Amino acid sequence: IILNQKIILIYNLFIKKLINFLYILSYMNDLKIISVGGFAGGIGYFSTLPLEFIKQNIQTNVSMNHIHSLYKKNGPKMFFRGATVGLKSIIPQMAIKFYSTKKYYEYTNNYLLSTALAGFTDGLFIGPPLSIQAIMQSDTELSYNNARKKVMNKKLLQYCMPMALRNSAYTFSLLGLSALVKTNYYPDRKFNFFENFVLSSAMNNIGVVLCSPFDVIRAIQTNNIIKNTDTGLFHIIKYIYKTNGLKGFYKGYMSLLLNFGMRFPLTFSINFFILDLL
Repeated sequence: IILNQKIILIYNLFIKKLINFLYILSYMNDLKIISVGGFAGGIGYFSTLPLEFIKQNIQTNVSMNHIHSLYKKNGPKMFFRGATVGLKSIIPQMAIKFYSTKKYYEYTNNYLLSTALAGFTDGLFIGPPLSIQAIMQSDTELSYNNARKKVMNKKLLQYCMPMALRNSAYTFSLLGLSALVKTNYYPDRKFNFFENFVLSSAMNNIGVVLCSPFDVIRAIQTNNIIKNTDTGLFHIIKYIYKTNGLKGFYKGYMSLLLNFGMRFPLTFSINFFILDLL
């Protein structure tokens, strides 16, 4: 009897230790997803900042000639205005995107829904700081503190919505559709860096079509913040449609396509490449 009790005690202790060990492994895996996602996002973002600067200005009716004159006046550093603000936002944003995709999938078991929710989540988080960055890109004379004062007010949630909807549509396309292709057509195949880049580049085309209207709305909203005019979403939608019709929602489309076509497939590929190594 005593021997049996000892065996049961040892067995229970072993089970507890095993559970604790698995919990720690699970926690470490979460940390790995968060840190790698943030790192990949930072590289992808910084490498495409000049394209982001051009896109933001084109969407608010700034000509390429004016952008060129700004470049002659300020030099290459102009293209990286707000980079610090952006990096402080993008790194946690991408960590949130990849981690929340995993967590939402655990509850929904649906790639498309989980990625759409993950994009909406990280878009809400990143809305205000990227509005500050966009203001600094649109008004090259404005300081960070003045740009921050224009954004951080009672309409804060309103400034988050275009970004949240944009990121939801884009993440749904890039991560969700890529995951469907992998699981449905190549379930046993391990994609390398180049294959991930090609796949995500293809999905990028769908993502940009879906998210471009929300990106234009965000750009106009940013411009209206600078001018202290109406920043309501329905007002901006009506303004875009009355001014340019449906094509107005795709202003700066090629710049957005090039920007996202480099940044996010690169982020996507770096993320999975590193995770496969670890």
